[in-house]
Amino acid sequence: MRTVQETSRVEEAAPGEREREIRRCTELLADFARTGDSEVFDEMARTARPFLDRRAALEVSRLSPDLDPDEVVQETLLNLYRYGRGFRPEVPYAFSTWVGRILRNVVLRMLRVRRRQQLVSLQDLTGLEIEECASRGPVRMVLDEEERVRLGRDLGLLLQLCYRSYEGLTELQRSVLDRVAGLGHSYKEIAAELGMRVEAVKMVAFRARRRLSSDMERVAG
Repeated sequence: MRTVQETSRVEEAAPGEREREIRRCTELLADFARTGDSEVFDEMARTARPFLDRRAALEVSRLSPDLDPDEVVQETLLNLYRYGRGFRPEVPYAFSTWVGRILRNVVLRMLRVRRRQQLVSLQDLTGLEIEECASRGPVRMVLDEEERVRLGRDLGLLLQLCYRSYEGLTELQRSVLDRVAGLGHSYKEIAAELGMRVEAVKMVAFRARRRLSSDMERVAG
């Protein structure tokens, strides 16, 4: 067992270790902002994971305990990858401030999406459609129908592109995504099923989502 003095030294060392962790993350994210190197980003993601886990747990406990902190971290990493070129390391407390703000915005966005899903029910949509149909003229109804057809065609194309992107993932990436998104398994459960470390599973899921996101953004651009 640790003595009181040994425990005190360990606790005193923790802030210094966290400071080195943040300093290294700042260096890596600045390097990624300059070069766009995916390997640099992956190292930053691994190094930043303890910080992100702590911040996600804190924000979720404050705002919505039923959100999944792991999902918050994954979405935050995707946003860091998308917008990392905007990172400015010369700003005081640059990494913790900038990344903390992104993570909080991810949580707030998840909450907005969840509230919209709760507010909009099939009954609401059906009632709204009947009410709108009664007030629209024949020309407006024809135009709306054409718009629905166009949107349906665009959605079909988008789904095809998404499927092709999914097919381009590795077998391991597809397996992990299927378990996370399709079956709702936790990262711990998936790690046990596949004989992997939890952190390795999280990294596989992040890379797969990053690939899908990049493919969709390329099509949109």
